[in-house]
Amino acid sequence: MKIAVNMIQFWSGKMGGMEQFAANLIEGMSRTSEHEFYLFLNEFQMHLFNIEGCNVKKLSVSMNNSTEKQLKTWIDQLNIDVLLCPLFTRFLKVVHIPVCVLIPDVQHEYFPEFFQQSEREKRNRDIKDALEHADRIITISDFSKRTIIEKFEVNKKEIDVIYGDAPKEFQQPIRKQKIERIKKKYQLPVEFGLYPANFWPHKNHLNLLKALSVAKKYHNYSISIVFTGYEKADLQQFDKIQSLVQKLQLDEQISFLGYVPKKDIPYMYHLASFLIYPSLFEGFGIPLVEAMKTGTPIAAANAGSIPEIVQSAGLLFNPYDPNDIADKLVKIMDVKIRKKVIAKGKVRSKNFSWDKSGQKLLEIFHQIKNH
Repeated sequence: MKIAVNMIQFWSGKMGGMEQFAANLIEGMSRTSEHEFYLFLNEFQMHLFNIEGCNVKKLSVSMNNSTEKQLKTWIDQLNIDVLLCPLFTRFLKVVHIPVCVLIPDVQHEYFPEFFQQSEREKRNRDIKDALEHADRIITISDFSKRTIIEKFEVNKKEIDVIYGDAPKEFQQPIRKQKIERIKKKYQLPVEFGLYPANFWPHKNHLNLLKALSVAKKYHNYSISIVFTGYEKADLQQFDKIQSLVQKLQLDEQISFLGYVPKKDIPYMYHLASFLIYPSLFEGFGIPLVEAMKTGTPIAAANAGSIPEIVQSAGLLFNPYDPNDIADKLVKIMDVKIRKKVIAKGKVRSKNFSWDKSGQKLLEIFHQIKNH
């Protein structure tokens, strides 16, 4: 089977978890099958999107008015059997082969204030086009499936859930000498919580900062937090975060590392005391699985898909309540609690596998191809 993947909207380092999800899912499928995969990428990202496998080919598509025509030409010339759109935008009405579209979440329907009107309208158009024209919809959690059904007219049988996993970098052995190099490279504190997320409003950095202030004032506990993420994802929000750091006098507790290379991320988890994940809305939350697989205890929001993914393998808090966040931050540093959370995380982590998710998606491709 020849499978085309529409990655034209891909921009390295700027897409949060969906970049990891798409790349690792495709690689999982290519590694465990003999099918041919053709990746359509924009001309600026060809050298940045690297997937191993002799059965994977990258094709450059120019970003101009003829984009759809270029794609249709490639699909016809290569005799493609199925088209996957893992970024769900740029859906092609002109394609006359079976199409599978990934809709990760419908956050804009629940937090419209975090999106400009034009972005909300675009997302709704893309989703409605996908629901009308796609042969199958996939999403990334039962939570996302429920919310898509709640906000849009769609039969639940037409949506399949495909879980994510930690990226391939987390499968590599950890070298002790590199742990020390990473610690020096990023000037990391002795103890710290790690929050890997772009600076979007729903990631809830502001309430986390307020919680740190509460922990220091009422628990006499000074907790350091290391933020990673693409700062320019939302400059206005990043400015608010920096301003609150100054106002609450948290300068010595906060580190902004910006975008951290993928190869360094597993070492960040091994050095971290815990993962903090206060997000208000998540379709999945790959860092949660990354933490489980590295034995990093989790303190996370009781919101979105997070309870579904974490279950009992973490301490959950009300993300709107800085007092509750502060309470869980203090508790996650307790040795007995940490051991229990880590042990449960190791067990829970076995439910996530790119190979299994890839196989499930291939089964869907066969179904829609032969329908």
